[in-house]
Amino acid sequence: IESILNSFYLALAAYKIDIITHELQKAKEVLGPRALCLEIIVPLFREIGKRVMSGALTIAQEHTISALVRFYMGQMIGQHYQKNLQRDDLVLITTPEGELHEIGILGAALICVHYGVRFIYLGTNLPAESLAEAANALNPKAILLGSTRFDLLNNSSLEDYIKTYKEHAKVPSALWVGGNFKP
Repeated sequence: IESILNSFYLALAAYKIDIITHELQKAKEVLGPRALCLEIIVPLFREIGKRVMSGALTIAQEHTISALVRFYMGQMIGQHYQKNLQRDDLVLITTPEGELHEIGILGAALICVHYGVRFIYLGTNLPAESLAEAANALNPKAILLGSTRFDLLNNSSLEDYIKTYKEHAKVPSALWVGGNFKP
């Protein structure tokens, strides 16, 4: 794990995309979705965030690896949709409108893949009304809402978003909110 992470940092610093993709493919093949998420993706992006804040890496480098990781995680999610799952309960995974950070909810989707949880990945930046429409149509057991910010765009807050969702939702889905934010 440490060797893979170090390879990512060195390759990213030099924009060696071929090495990054090779390491991602290798990690995807060797590790299951849970280990990939918790042992590679989470520590990787925690460290990348620190390096961007310190100036050791640029935002362009962060976006480069984010795009590649999204691709590989997306492949695993796509394969999951093709499986017959034992669990009938459905989870919707998204971020609120104004939230563009996706790695956290992709990680949550990988955890669902590992445990055989049926889910629909709705992506980022979803308006509350649209989330309610999807919930009303699909009747999920739960909605996982990932956020890195308590305050969203246009001076609205996560609380406002949840209130708007609840005003439009007609089904009793649990609402799970997670992420790296401080109210």
